[in-house]
Amino acid sequence: MNSTVFEMIIRVFGAFLSIYSFAVLLQVPRRFVLQAGIVGAIGGFVYLLAIHFGRGDMMASLYSAVAAAVVSHILREFIRHRLRCF
Repeated sequence: MNSTVFEMIIRVFGAFLSIYSFAVLLQVPRRFVLQAGIVGAIGGFVYLLAIHFGRGDMMASLYSAVAAAVVSHILREFIRHRLRCF
């Protein structure tokens, strides 16, 4: 396995774990904590991909925020919840 791929997997897992922990700290309802972690991991993955393909930090942050917002909206519609808690 390439070291770059392994490092990216570790960083995405770190993004998942940090958002998961932050959701627990903010007392997000237990049934939404996993979904919040998934949204954070996807946002972190998009950020790392953008950096890998040579975009700057600002554009990578923009891409990551847009991806997290879109995934959050999709999850909200999928679980049929009226609040945006992700």
